[in-house]
Amino acid sequence: MNSHTAPGFWQRARQHPGFVIGGVLSLLLLLAAALSYVGTPYSVYDVDMDAKLLAPDARHWLGTDAFGRDVVSLLLVGARASILVGVIAVGIGLVVGTGLGLLASARRGWVEETIMRVSDFGFAFPAILSAIMLTAVYGPGIVNAIIAIGIYNIPTFARITRAAANSVWSRDYVLAARASGKGPWAITWQHVLPNILPVLIVQATIRFAIAILAEAALSYLGLGTQPPQPSWGRMLAEAQTLMFQAPLLAVWPGLAIALSVLGLNLLGDGLRDLLDPPASAAGLMLEMSADLGNIMRITDGAMPMTATVKLPPDLEQALRQRCAAEGRSLSDVMRDALVAYLASTPASAASAFALGADLFGRHAGPADLATARRQHLADAWGDKHARRGTH
Repeated sequence: MNSHTAPGFWQRARQHPGFVIGGVLSLLLLLAAALSYVGTPYSVYDVDMDAKLLAPDARHWLGTDAFGRDVVSLLLVGARASILVGVIAVGIGLVVGTGLGLLASARRGWVEETIMRVSDFGFAFPAILSAIMLTAVYGPGIVNAIIAIGIYNIPTFARITRAAANSVWSRDYVLAARASGKGPWAITWQHVLPNILPVLIVQATIRFAIAILAEAALSYLGLGTQPPQPSWGRMLAEAQTLMFQAPLLAVWPGLAIALSVLGLNLLGDGLRDLLDPPASAAGLMLEMSADLGNIMRITDGAMPMTATVKLPPDLEQALRQRCAAEGRSLSDVMRDALVAYLASTPASAASAFALGADLFGRHAGPADLATARRQHLADAWGDKHARRGTH
């Protein structure tokens, strides 16, 4: 991560309560799984019928189950299955779905239509239904559960990637790259994918939580993790027949699932707030630059230096308060916000600096930042307008 962007991100992250709470809960989930590899208080594979259904005490902090196994040990080892299924299933959906979405966005036409219609067909088979079909053919197991959840994630990632990529393809720096002779795959790799990574990271975090829920549901139905391997979902299934004798047996795995899903959802929402450019003033600067680019194309580049953009009232008020506090002009503060944002998005720096120069005056950024790229972009736009004039 760029040294200019890391302090700003973590400073904002520490002030985001949802991100902090979600990060702590997600970290606890990872620590539980890691601790189970180091060691557990008791073996989860040893049966001790003399110690079954014990209440919580100093030896067994959360009690024991119907087979005399320590509940704390079961929860720690059960976290492994949740993380394993989440990582692999989300990884399948992320890799395959992102590839299909980028292909659909780059090729368009019948390729895009075919991929989207197949994705629509995939939505008709949720994870549990897919697992039931796989189980009928290959038998129950964690591998089939992972495959079912992974297949369910593919159309989701494909649709999100295609929508985000289509937005990037309409940007001015992509048009400039096309004008300079770059092919669709080079543009996809160098410009589109880096700019949609925040969206994919957020979505992967949220899908991870859904994968944990799906694994628990499949294990509860007997289609996921099989004995003797512990699983939170199967712990719930075993506890349902003991609700009157030992009601806490259903509370602990249910609480573990709820806190894990809550933590990942809060973490995903926090990342979306922190990584989504339009959510910050700097991101709005880039949006205004893009609007100026549209005006420049309409007027064939005849952009007056006195052009103004109407800011949202809340953003304008915040910027004016900052101006008053720092004793600086509004244009200087806006220019610095744009520069700060561009430092974190190198793929869009060339275009936005060229456009931002028209908005903020001909001193849009530090001298050490992509002077050659700005000139290359200007040349590309000049060649495009020249070709337009010859027709």
